[in-house]
Amino acid sequence: MNKKLIKKFNRQAETYDRLREKQFQKKWREKLIGEARGHVLELAVGAGGNFPFYRLEEIHTITAVDFSPEMLGKAEEAAQH
Repeated sequence: MNKKLIKKFNRQAETYDRLREKQFQKKWREKLIGEARGHVLELAVGAGGNFPFYRLEEIHTITAVDFSPEMLGKAEEAAQH
């Protein structure tokens, strides 16, 4: 993976986390993520902006990946909420 790109996203993790808390693109996320069922694989999870929109009663597991360790840290925090 390109180390410059990873560093860039690591630096942006705080910004993405603030956008997650403001529920950026709420209507779009509600519609798209609300349809998820069963076992979910979320690629490029970022700061976990989609997490509030999953209907947990419809989900068995969520596997979330990202190449930025800082983004994954923020996603882990978001998953706790």
